[in-house]
Amino acid sequence: MENRPSILTAQSATRPSTMKARRGKFSGAIGNEVYVNTKHDPVMRSRPRRPPPTTPDRLRARANLGRVASLWRTLSDQQFAAWAAAARKQGMLPNRFFCQINGTLAADGQPRLLDPPIQSRRSKSATSAGRLR
Repeated sequence: MENRPSILTAQSATRPSTMKARRGKFSGAIGNEVYVNTKHDPVMRSRPRRPPPTTPDRLRARANLGRVASLWRTLSDQQFAAWAAAARKQGMLPNRFFCQINGTLAADGQPRLLDPPIQSRRSKSATSAGRLR
């Protein structure tokens, strides 16, 4: 019997494989592929992926990001516009730029910023002369 497409996604339930036809029943895992005998045909599936184990550092990073994301939702319109302008200069999305800056500060145990950091502009004449390095 052939693989029938799923009703919801119209995709095959299993991917086509180059599985050799074996005599008799075979099941087990080789590498990242799992061989299963169904009532119709043998089937090859990819091994299920498990999330990495949680460690105290990962839990701390997740909590920091949650606090930073909740802080993002409390910004005023003026603060949002300032973060959007600063993120545009960096070529990033405002939310990601805010989370990058404040996530780093949270990881170091420093207070978060509600206004974007001020970047100093160097004049072209000063940098070309080599005075600012």
